[in-house]
Amino acid sequence: MADSSFLQSLELSGLRAYLQPKTFDFSKKRCLAIFAPNGSGKSSVIDALEFMFSEDSTLERLGLRTINNQAGPVALAHNLAEEAKIAAAVTIGVVSGKHATSGSRSAIGAKRPMPAVATTVNACFAVPPIIRGHALRTFVEIHTPEQRYTDVANWLQLGPLVEVQKNIRALRTQVKAASEDGTALQRVDTQLAREVAQVVKAWDSAAILAYANMSVLAPLDASLVLAALTAGDPAYLELEARAKAEENKIGLAGLRQIRNAAAALWAELTDAESGETVASGAIPTFDGAVGVLSAAIAEEAEERGKAASTVFQALWKAAEPLFAEGAPAPAVCPVCETPVAETAAGSAEAIRGHIANHLEELADYADAKKALDAAKTAATKAHTQLVAALPGLIGLLGEDEAELKADLIAYQAGIAGWPQAGVPASADIVAAIAKLLAALDQTIVDIESNKATTPISRPRRRSIGCWSYRESGTSPCGRELSWGNSLMP
Repeated sequence: MADSSFLQSLELSGLRAYLQPKTFDFSKKRCLAIFAPNGSGKSSVIDALEFMFSEDSTLERLGLRTINNQAGPVALAHNLAEEAKIAAAVTIGVVSGKHATSGSRSAIGAKRPMPAVATTVNACFAVPPIIRGHALRTFVEIHTPEQRYTDVANWLQLGPLVEVQKNIRALRTQVKAASEDGTALQRVDTQLAREVAQVVKAWDSAAILAYANMSVLAPLDASLVLAALTAGDPAYLELEARAKAEENKIGLAGLRQIRNAAAALWAELTDAESGETVASGAIPTFDGAVGVLSAAIAEEAEERGKAASTVFQALWKAAEPLFAEGAPAPAVCPVCETPVAETAAGSAEAIRGHIANHLEELADYADAKKALDAAKTAATKAHTQLVAALPGLIGLLGEDEAELKADLIAYQAGIAGWPQAGVPASADIVAAIAKLLAALDQTIVDIESNKATTPISRPRRRSIGCWSYRESGTSPCGRELSWGNSLMP
């Protein structure tokens, strides 16, 4: 077995990013990775290795000519190599067993022969020593899994594995087809039926009809009697209608969900202490918040008119101690130097009363402004809650509540326009929701009382010859019946 060859050294001189000679020594530590900041020459090291083992004495990414936006061989040498009189070349040192050899390849001139040591090493490559990013992108993004498998097998000289893979896929297809073949199962079923002697040898319509009426329909509803085993029989049509009604029927959980969605918009609650009935929900909360907001706006406007001179609040605050009761009254106004006796008030006592009145009016306005801000916040919050609650009920209403659903949608559009537009009237919506809640509560009570007095069995299936039906509970009115899709053979 031939000795393994190891790269001992790599010297770059006037090549790519390396103008001055640079030697990389791999004799003490084998290199597993090259890392450095951008622009430090990492790519130039890889370029030097590719150039050394290239049959065409250039790089694949530079091309063989200087056209078509490719740099060609002239881009290998450093731009200043000729000026600095440095020969552009790559030198490698290789050790094989106990023998060390080296070789150099010039990066300038017309002839750039590959040194003997590079030729020897190049002949040992089973896989290209350098695979650049664009080749990997093609391998990953363009090739199919089968093509990638073939490429790797060819790189590793394992071409026969491709044929093995094809055989495995063919075998898998055959196994899948065999597993889906029901011939053997049908043969077993036929043999089993022959052994147990349960094959229907003759169809007796009268016996089937009698069995269906007496054993199946009579325990459920004695008024239902099949006259014939046909889809047009009146009893069969009644059964079909009941089945469709049952499928469209909303269960107890669905009724409670609709009720909760409606109660979130409007509901009446009785106060345990006072016994008074109070409306709750998103609609009365929003209407109440809008009413409070309207009153707060009016109050703030009125107080603002009384305290129109709020800009002088700081001045009045500063003047209050000067004219306080018991303090020595100034002879002249501290602002305009007008004698106090000649002012509009005429005396220090009158000025003191004037200041007190204005400060009181300012305090009233501050309270009104604070109340207005709180009312705006409460109304905005109530509006957000109402907008979020409306779709919950609209989405649950069915065809039977189409009118209420349309009214809710129109009300929703009006609410969405607030505060730019006025608040839509809610009286009709509230009345419709109250009517819906009353109907839902009564239905829920009826269902719960029926469950408490009528035993409901779990769904079970019966088979009669080649046809079957399903039943899931009995009740005097038959409303809790759950039938199968077909009773006809």
